[in-house]
Formats: sequence, structure tokens, C-alpha cells
Amino acid sequence: MHQVIVFHLLMALAVTMCVAAPPNDCPAILQKGGASERFPGLVAHGIHSLTVGDLKFYFKADVTSANTIPTVNANLQDGQAILFNAPDIPIDPMFATPGMRTLDRVLSHMDNPNYDIREYNTLDRVVHALHMHEVWHGASVEYAKLVSAPPSKDVCRCATDIDNNGVMEVLRLIALEVREPNLMYGRKIKLNNGTVRWSGNLYRYRFFSRSIDKPLRNPSEVNPHIVNQKIWLKMKKDMLTSMLPKDDYELALYLYCALNV
Repeated sequence: MHQVIVFHLLMALAVTMCVAAPPNDCPAILQKGGASERFPGLVAHGIHSLTVGDLKFYFKADVTSANTIPTVNANLQDGQAILFNAPDIPIDPMFATPGMRTLDRVLSHMDNPNYDIREYNTLDRVVHALHMHEVWHGASVEYAKLVSAPPSKDVCRCATDIDNNGVMEVLRLIALEVREPNLMYGRKIKLNNGTVRWSGNLYRYRFFSRSIDKPLRNPSEVNPHIVNQKIWLKMKKDMLTSMLPKDDYELALYLYCALNV
């Protein structure tokens, strides 16, 4: 009898908790705080290759290796695809500018096909790395404004809830694009002596809303490798047209909240 009473009490409590559970208020809060439906993709794209050095240079000088900013692991052979803190990668003191430091990092791994982005050639990697510095520079301007006029605690609570606001979902998608392009793109692949190989530049510069209905990309979305001026001009256009004026704010909002709140 006692067990029956306890069972019914537990069931009643469970029902009460389900009924009393508050609705997810974060979409409305983020929208009020200036974020759009592009927030998950913009943030995931902006953080996927950050390092401690980048965070220190553009955003906050006292950032450490315990920074809670998730990134895609540049070591493509490591079983851990996503790192849950941006890594602290040693910088060669020979170089003083971000441009040369970035170039040094890329060229120092140029013979390693299992580093950075699979199937990229060296020029692809250089362009991608420098493009990310453009993204971080733009976000740093908005970040400085947030330091002077911080967002509310509720906005930061929702911005940093990356398991539920879509950021981790898109970051996992980017990790798949970076590490396993063969799986990401639904493309017919020719067999050659029993081996399978896919070659192409990774993806067009585009961003995603919260809903990702088709994780597999269409082959038409893949840019060719940068091997001549014509391809570069096309990719340059893709980069310029994919970014909206307010995009810098959304990445800055997440980084401010993650690094300060």
C-alpha cells in the first residue's frame, strides 16, 4: 500500500513539473537583444577556427586556455572533432603581425593533408585563414561597443546556451564539412583501383538558420580550388555577398557573453 501511494505521489509530481515547466523564452530574448535567425550559423562560422591568440588579439587580452569557446579540431586525425576550449597554439615570435603569423601557421602545415581543412590546397587554406581574420576584425568593433554597453544577463544566458540555440548544431555540421567532405556532399564518386577520393574546395560562404533540414550539401554548392584569378574573383564575390552589415554584432554578442558573463 505504501509503495502504491509513493508511486501515485511521484506521478502527480511528474505531471505537475511538466505542466509548470516554463516555455523556451530564448528566441524572443535573443531577437530583442539584436540577434536574428542567422545567429547559430554566424556564431558557429565565427568561432570554428579561433585560437587563444586570436581571442587575445581581437577581443580580450586576458583570455586563457580555459575559455569555453568551442572550435573544430584542426588535427583531422584526432578522434575528438570539436574542442570545447579554443586551443592555445604557440606563436613564432619572429612575426609581429597577424598576417604573417597566419601565413606561418598555414605554411608550417602545408605538407600535412590531415591538418586544418581536408582536401584544401595551400592557397585555399591561406584564403580561408585570412578571411576569418576579416570576420574577427569586424566582430571586434562591435565587441568594443558591448564592453561599454553590455547586453542583459538574460540575453547572455540565451546567447551562451549553445546546446539549445543552434550554435553547436551548426558547429557539428561545419566539423563534418571540414573533416569528412566525402560524407558531407552527396556526390557520385568514381572508383579508382579500389580507392575513393573526392576533391574540391569546401563550401560556399553561407549561413544557416536554426532549422537544418538537409545536412548533406548539394555538389553545386562546392567551390573549385583556387588555382587562377577567375576562381578567386568568384570566391571573393561569395565572401562579400554572404555577409550582412549586422552580422558582426551577432558574433560579438556571443563572444562578449561567453568571455565575460
